[in-house]
Amino acid sequence: MRAHAVLEEKRNLEKQIGEARSELRALPDLQSLENDLLFDKSRLADFRKANPGPAQNYIRDKREYIEKLEQAIHVKEKELAGLTTRKTKLNNRIALLERQLGQLDLSFSTEEVADIQKEWLELEERLHVLEEALSSTETGDKTAQRALDELNSLGVKHEDLLADTALGVDGAREELGVVAARLLELQQQYELEKEKELAQERTAAGLRRKIEEVNSLVQEARQIYREALVRFIREEMDKAGTEYVEQAKEFSQSFLRIVALAGLCEDLGEKMNVFGPRTARFNIPAFRIEPCMEFINSQIFDFSTADITPAEEAEVERLAQQGLKLPL
Repeated sequence: MRAHAVLEEKRNLEKQIGEARSELRALPDLQSLENDLLFDKSRLADFRKANPGPAQNYIRDKREYIEKLEQAIHVKEKELAGLTTRKTKLNNRIALLERQLGQLDLSFSTEEVADIQKEWLELEERLHVLEEALSSTETGDKTAQRALDELNSLGVKHEDLLADTALGVDGAREELGVVAARLLELQQQYELEKEKELAQERTAAGLRRKIEEVNSLVQEARQIYREALVRFIREEMDKAGTEYVEQAKEFSQSFLRIVALAGLCEDLGEKMNVFGPRTARFNIPAFRIEPCMEFINSQIFDFSTADITPAEEAEVERLAQQGLKLPL
């Protein structure tokens, strides 16, 4: 799917740009390092000016001082060169990645956006099915606990009957046999129900893992669909903006023709009052979208009396082309 692949590439490039910018921001301040280096070089120059002659002629303290200063300058020069190279490489990499990002074709057809939406909705449906299955599993009958409660209760009675039998209580031995049989039956029932519950728990654990996996896919698919839809809508907006500019230019020409033709009528002695209450202050503003950006600091059309004379001259020329001349 082209749209899906393009959006994945867009995300990848944006991630790499973000990482490169973060690394660039983390670099030490080159200006500060340059200032430190210039200061050390100035100190060295001042020292040599105050102490002319070869370094071997200096006393020990002065030799150690100049050696340390020269070593510090060497270290800073090396560090500055390395950082400058790294900064240049990072800036070049960012520029390359931004060019690649700008070259991506992010114009998507209705069908491409619909395909991405379908993929997202199918994952949403799959997630819903899994959540329903988990809900059903978690709300299943919990009969093992009831069997255990009865088993414990009957176990106490069984112990009492054992005691009564030992004491020779009438009928205790017969009842003990019935209770013992029931205990065996309950024990088997409890083990069976417990096995079922353990199976339910394992099923629920598996469903939760699947839900987590699919939910991650849903979030990613939703974000990709949102990006594709935004790109599609922006394309539609730019198309509308192009139409807006074209129609605004046509409209402004018609506006000026009306004003110019009214002026010619007045020149011929026909009094015209074509301006409405807001006509003279009419303008067509620009939106902050690509097709309008060349007009963003002004207007697509902003009527001015300075426009009237050129418009009237154009109308006179148009009349002349039709063989009609204005009388002097």
